[in-house]
Amino acid sequence: MSRLRKQEGSVLVIAILVTAMMTMVGLAVFSTVDTQQRESGTERVRESSLNLNEAVIYAQGFAMASSNQWPGNANAAMPFSCTSAAVTVPKCPDRDTLAKASSANPSLANFATTDFNAGSTWVTKVRDNYGELAGSYIPSQADGDLHGVSGTCAAPCSWDFNGDRQLWVQATTMVRGRPRSIVARLQRELLTETIPQAAVTAGHFDVTNNGKHGGSYLIDGSGASIGVRCDPNPASPTYDPNCATYRDGQVAPLPTQLPDSASPKPLMTAGQLSRLRDRAIQDGKYYPGCPPDDIRGSVVWVENCPYQKFTASTGSNPCPATLPSGFSQQKCINTDQSPGVLIWHHGTLEISGNVTYIGLVYAVNGSDDGVDQSTGTVVTTQGGGGIWGSVAIDGRGGLDAGSNGFNVKYNANIFPNIKSYGTAGLVQNTWRELPPGS
Repeated sequence: MSRLRKQEGSVLVIAILVTAMMTMVGLAVFSTVDTQQRESGTERVRESSLNLNEAVIYAQGFAMASSNQWPGNANAAMPFSCTSAAVTVPKCPDRDTLAKASSANPSLANFATTDFNAGSTWVTKVRDNYGELAGSYIPSQADGDLHGVSGTCAAPCSWDFNGDRQLWVQATTMVRGRPRSIVARLQRELLTETIPQAAVTAGHFDVTNNGKHGGSYLIDGSGASIGVRCDPNPASPTYDPNCATYRDGQVAPLPTQLPDSASPKPLMTAGQLSRLRDRAIQDGKYYPGCPPDDIRGSVVWVENCPYQKFTASTGSNPCPATLPSGFSQQKCINTDQSPGVLIWHHGTLEISGNVTYIGLVYAVNGSDDGVDQSTGTVVTTQGGGGIWGSVAIDGRGGLDAGSNGFNVKYNANIFPNIKSYGTAGLVQNTWRELPPGS
């Protein structure tokens, strides 16, 4: 009993109990930390999948907007889908620059962290925002026919059937077994091309009509300038009597010599010409030879046409009520709300027969490549034909104005409408995540 009353060894028992309690608390903490690490890893993978997803959507938009790949007609339609497993084609994202796991050249991959080293895949679909998909993207209907007021777009409707420059892009990614699917509507952006504004820019011009026609000008550049590259000033020692021939009351303001007369500069840069050529190609308005009679359009490019005449009987519309009264009111090409740009790369053209072209008539006259540069008449207006907008002729080529009434009248409103295509940007409030498996 005396031994039992002794307290030697009680500290050891207490220490064992405390140690046991600490061990239990430690195990609980370790378990919580382990769970949080797993959840953190899951969240990281989900975020990685989301980041790849957004990159794939923008890569798809970049591919469609580059090198004339925009699916503006059925012949240029996108494939049913683009995948990370397929060889990269021009209309699809460049898989080598996305996830490392699917890249044939891993050094180019922008997503090269641990999550993307293996098991990272992606798929995209492009569908028009038409019919059943006009208001929102419905995955169950995306691969079928789309029905709307303009007709039926056959499945899969993977091109811009309604012509509004907008398309749905769905991207589905899988990273470490974690799927995510996102859809957004992308719109082809329009870039305004800034160019010098003038009523007439040419090497020379000639008004062959002898009358004043009620006091109205035949070339009315009010609010702008009329510039020539020869010397139209009779008081100048370099005066050229054939530079600008006209009678009093036919031209206003009086023509002046352009500062680039010694070394003529083109109206547009090579980059601007290239972008507008690309737009004409994508709009189906690029003609390697002489065009059809109908030259209506935002940008029309004629590559090589020695000569063509356009009249009221060739692809024109009724004239708008806003057309100035000095023009023939019979027929118009384009409208004041949608003026055009007619780029005549090589050759000559004539606007005649009571038709008015609304927009910019630009004769490049071989200024960019030195081919077939003319010093004679390149643009002719006569017989009631006129231009409401601007005329620009590069180099030493000239304008021949001969009809009654307005031949050329300056319209500043055409210049903000000279636009080329840019990249494909996100339409606000159209991005959303779809349920897994959509």
